[in-house]
Amino acid sequence: MSWCTFFRLVYPAIISGVFIFAFQKWFSHKYDKKLKKYEAQLDLIKKTNEIKFDALHHEMIDRICELFSLMSDEFKSMNNIFMAMMIQTPDERKVEMIESYYQKLLSLKSYLTECSIFLTTKVEERVNKILSLFEETLKELTSGTSQKTFNKMKESFERKYFRQIHSLRDEVKDILGVDIKEP
Repeated sequence: MSWCTFFRLVYPAIISGVFIFAFQKWFSHKYDKKLKKYEAQLDLIKKTNEIKFDALHHEMIDRICELFSLMSDEFKSMNNIFMAMMIQTPDERKVEMIESYYQKLLSLKSYLTECSIFLTTKVEERVNKILSLFEETLKELTSGTSQKTFNKMKESFERKYFRQIHSLRDEVKDILGVDIKEP
């Protein structure tokens, strides 16, 4: 077999191979550029979502801190009402304190409703349990009982409150990875 015959037989295969190689390179280059473009868009979307998540996470922390602060104020107000009941404060002053306390409690409930979009269901349920405790205790207090009963009610209220507030704090810590301190 001569070189000429060999070349005629191999030439189409060489041309086909070069064409296929060039086509693959062109195709690969074209789609690599598109892939990089889509990867850049995906990275941008990912960064945007991370920023949004961080903002929401910080907003959640701020709202929960505010709830803890408001509940701490409610707790202090409840203790003031207990003291007023135990030291025989004039009835008008007791009524003022109870009305003020009740208004703060309503504001706290309203704030909880406003914050609910930033809270998990468990956190919201735990806060509602604490608010119910405040409300139930206020109803018990205003029912008119003896000095001894006020002391027992106060102790019971504090025990329940601290148990629930610690449970809420643990739940928040598990979700956010941040420990919320009472003011």
